[in-house]
Amino acid sequence: CGIDECAATCPTCADTGSGNVCAGAGQACYEPDSAAASRGDWWCVCPRTGGALARPAEAVPACPERDECRDPSGAVTEGTHAKRYTKDGCVCQNAWRISQDYCTSHNLQCGGAGYDSPCPHGCCNPDADAAGEWCMVDANDPYNAGKAACAVAGMTEAWGYCVPLGVTPTDGGVAPAPGGEANVCADAGQRCTDASSGMDGDWSCGCVPPEVGAAPAGPAACVLDECVAHNDTCALAAPAGSQRCVDPDTAPAAAGDWYCECVAGGEKAAQAAVAVCPVDECATRCGQCAFDGATTPCAAVGQDCVDVAPTSSSLGDWQCKCRAPLSGSATAATAACLLNECVGACDACAVKVAGGKNVCTEAGQECEDTDLAPGSRGDWKCVCKAPSTTSAVAGAVAVCEVDECAQPAARACREAVPPQACVDGDRAREGDWQCVCPNGTVGSAVGGAAVCELDECTTHRACEAAGQACVDVNLTAADTWYCRCVLPEEHGDDVLMGAAQCNRTGECVGNDVCAKAGQVCHDDKADPLAMGNWECRCVGNFTGAPQTGGAATCELDECLANTKCEAAGQACVD
Repeated sequence: CGIDECAATCPTCADTGSGNVCAGAGQACYEPDSAAASRGDWWCVCPRTGGALARPAEAVPACPERDECRDPSGAVTEGTHAKRYTKDGCVCQNAWRISQDYCTSHNLQCGGAGYDSPCPHGCCNPDADAAGEWCMVDANDPYNAGKAACAVAGMTEAWGYCVPLGVTPTDGGVAPAPGGEANVCADAGQRCTDASSGMDGDWSCGCVPPEVGAAPAGPAACVLDECVAHNDTCALAAPAGSQRCVDPDTAPAAAGDWYCECVAGGEKAAQAAVAVCPVDECATRCGQCAFDGATTPCAAVGQDCVDVAPTSSSLGDWQCKCRAPLSGSATAATAACLLNECVGACDACAVKVAGGKNVCTEAGQECEDTDLAPGSRGDWKCVCKAPSTTSAVAGAVAVCEVDECAQPAARACREAVPPQACVDGDRAREGDWQCVCPNGTVGSAVGGAAVCELDECTTHRACEAAGQACVDVNLTAADTWYCRCVLPEEHGDDVLMGAAQCNRTGECVGNDVCAKAGQVCHDDKADPLAMGNWECRCVGNFTGAPQTGGAATCELDECLANTKCEAAGQACVD
């Protein structure tokens, strides 16, 4: 029966009962011959190089360390790294494979993973050579032409130990090779990390901060979560904990699109900025807020807490406001309350609770409260407006009195022509003063000088004594009176300030009583002052007695003038 000593447990196996010694060292186990008669021929093989390192019963040495981030067998990109050189100055084959024949001809201990396996990037160490990496020389590279060290007699291919990665031999030593190295991580703008220099295939690409992400054996899909760097900017924005950071697109190309968002209301800021969140400092607990989690300093003293601008951008502006009828406020502190009874409404105040009107202003007066202490009530008073200086007793409307004749406006009375007297009939009323004309004149006016009228006929008797009428043609001027004839039968011109010269023409002048009766008027002028002695008399063929002071009764006897009857020898009868 065959036996795989790398997989079985036996006294000659890699696992004698305590675990596989190769696996325990991070190495591979190689069984070259599984025939039953072939015992103890397994090898521990370095996972990276494939070289056999130990036989049974020998101590398992550590594999040669190598940084896969700089090793072509690891992350270094094929075709982008510098050529590899031997210490003799020969260019290595870019890729080569060792064969069993080559191992035999070169007396190499080949086997396991290194047996008949490729070296993809110039230099490898498949046989765990203590001198380090080596390579097969590229006989076709023009650089090697004519160089004896690059062609070993008797061998199909030359080989040599390699110089370190990234350098090339020169006369007098080694110098950096042009182009340097490159790897898939760097090509992606990422960092390469080899977790263990003794393990194969454990390298990874990691994103460069602030990008995050990693991937084994290849470029990572990087994520740029800007909230990793800006989380505190949002979380510590006052009040702390009221905002959170949001990065809507974590792709690296979308940098700068993070913003702070309010936890409670959802309001968000513009990109790369802190949001303005609704914060009622009277109900929110924060360092600058009034609310302590249970109450506010305002409520503790019977005042109201008011947040003037309830936003996170205006913290510390809360106020304590006194409750009506008290007044007063203070920012970020309790208020010193006052009671102005001319403003606040209470039963003892000038402003009554019912109706809300100030009794002083309703009466056209001013309200005054000299003691604003909250406990001082009912001490307000109404004060009359200037020019009155009267004020009421506490808690009542004043009776305001003003002598308007003592005010400048009343000078109009004294300065009038003629000078007039000022009279203020009711000092409790405003605007009722008047100017009164002096004796001998007539007239008055409220609020200004009067137009005084003087009838001179009331003081002059000359016209009356002459039996004439007195006429004053201008009552506002002096010496404008006249005497005028008044009897119907008299006529004459008016005389200024004296008796007129009246001519008597009899009572029949202008008398049409007699004329309307077809009679004539007769006035005996023997007594010019005799009145009422005129008479009407019949005229023509009319006969009758004269009538004094009226029309006569006249008769017409037509026979007196008729001669026709008499001529005929007849008698005439009317």
